[in-house]
Amino acid sequence: MFERFSKKARYVLLFARHEVEELGDYSMQSYHLLLGLVREGKYIIREFLPEYNSQNLLEMFRKKIQEKIGIKQPTHLAHVPVSPEIQGILRHSLAAARVLSQRRVEPVHLLLAVLWEERSVAATILNEVGLNSEEIHSKLEVSTHISEMKLNLQLVCKKLGISFGVLPEAAEAAERLSLLPTEEDIKFLDSLKLRS
Repeated sequence: MFERFSKKARYVLLFARHEVEELGDYSMQSYHLLLGLVREGKYIIREFLPEYNSQNLLEMFRKKIQEKIGIKQPTHLAHVPVSPEIQGILRHSLAAARVLSQRRVEPVHLLLAVLWEERSVAATILNEVGLNSEEIHSKLEVSTHISEMKLNLQLVCKKLGISFGVLPEAAEAAERLSLLPTEEDIKFLDSLKLRS
């Protein structure tokens, strides 16, 4: 199962495992994954919660978690079992990557999956700070669409012999192109080639 998880997503799980011991628990829960996401997925924080820095958010989330579950002594475990809740989140993260046509599970898919577990402690905390799955999903769809457009633009530029990196009208051309370039788009790019 974990072969479909990116290196960063695996680090999230590794940090979550560490948080199990730090919080004195005996199995991995959603809130451990949330703390792992903050520790590894710093870009997620900048993207979805720009008003926080990752250290402040980590401390704030840890405090909110301790308010909900209580303060315990750290534990040291040889093996950390995952709860049924985490099993569901991992399955949801695979589904999120698949829905967004991505081959690997990234930390943002884990975040989305945590939010889909609406009754979890982590989802409750994320909702309290103003994060919801609809907002993240729509941003991811737009981001995926833009990435596909950029890739198609690079392919068209390569076909026409235009350097994508120095093309001054690349942003304008990226907006004009759909996922499959039309004849009009190719003519437009061809005219750019003649001007350079």
